Amino acid sequence: MQRRKFMKVTAAGLAGFSLVGPILGSSAHAKNKSELKTEPEQKWRTVELTEKITSEAVAPTEVWLPIPLAQASYQELISTNWTGNFSKAGIWKDKTYGAPIFYAQWDQAKKIELQVTHEVKLRNRIHPEVALNEDFALYLKSTEHIPLDGMVKETAQKIVKAEKNPDKIAKLIYNWMAENTYRDGKVRGCGLGDIKSLLVSGNLGGKCADLSSLFVGLCRASGVPAREVFGLRVLNSELSKSIGKQGDVSKAQHCRAEYYAAGAWVPVDPADVRKVILEENLKLEDPHVADLRRKLFGFWEMNWVAFNSARDFSLPPKYSENINYLMYPKLVAGSIQKDGMEPDAFTYSINSKEII
Repeated sequence: MQRRKFMKVTAAGLAGFSLVGPILGSSAHAKNKSELKTEPEQKWRTVELTEKITSEAVAPTEVWLPIPLAQASYQELISTNWTGNFSKAGIWKDKTYGAPIFYAQWDQAKKIELQVTHEVKLRNRIHPEVALNEDFALYLKSTEHIPLDGMVKETAQKIVKAEKNPDKIAKLIYNWMAENTYRDGKVRGCGLGDIKSLLVSGNLGGKCADLSSLFVGLCRASGVPAREVFGLRVLNSELSKSIGKQGDVSKAQHCRAEYYAAGAWVPVDPADVRKVILEENLKLEDPHVADLRRKLFGFWEMNWVAFNSARDFSLPPKYSENINYLMYPKLVAGSIQKDGMEPDAFTYSINSKEII
């Protein structure tokens, strides 16, 4: 059984990726010290995330996993450790988005065994995150699932009209979504985030990746940089019972969003307003929903771990398809590609535990 720790990486370079050592402190999301001093004191909570994967193997077999964002004012990755019968494993960083990704490969094993454990500190995000050295043009671009022309542009213009202020544009789009979209519980996983299909069909139902992507696309089409942030619920919620999860979080993936204004990234969660309405059997006009709707524009409850903002990007050549997003485990065994949206497709579990 091989054991590797966060700072000891063994995999060789792969096309399109760069091998990284410690990524703590390297994120462009991180605030400088002077900014951190101005923040109201927030309680930090520490969570241990343990992910276990087993599957039949075909030589070679590869597994790709999202790992937590290393450092921000609201999240710090303390450590990542892994054990298993892999041939090689390591942590990689996507060159386009800077997404941290765990990679393992099995050359001979008939059955793969892997355990990856993260320890993460979290505290509520109550205001914008000062942006440092980022390519904001990247978050104004069209992608395969987020086109910015046609119905997307037309819908954005109808919502925004002549407004030019980024904060007001984002708020108009957020409110339009609260009033016109809905959560569709039948959608597989967190959805595909295919916003053109949503708008052309007129069926504005989906899950968090669909609704967050729609918010992002409408912002970008209005000239406001925006991005999804893919992650995982890891603790119960103090805001509403349906938007938290603890213990077995294998199916607790959740996508949020940010938009850029006045030198900072502003947090929003357009999908959870609709999740509470559906799963708690409430109306949009309910006082609890109205309060939540107000709070989730400019606030993230950090009962959730952020992974990355990578969208419509490619893994190395052996994974033959572009990745829509990386919020679930991915497995490639010969010509077989298994989708982590359905844990039963290959056996994996994710467990969260708060460390007191």
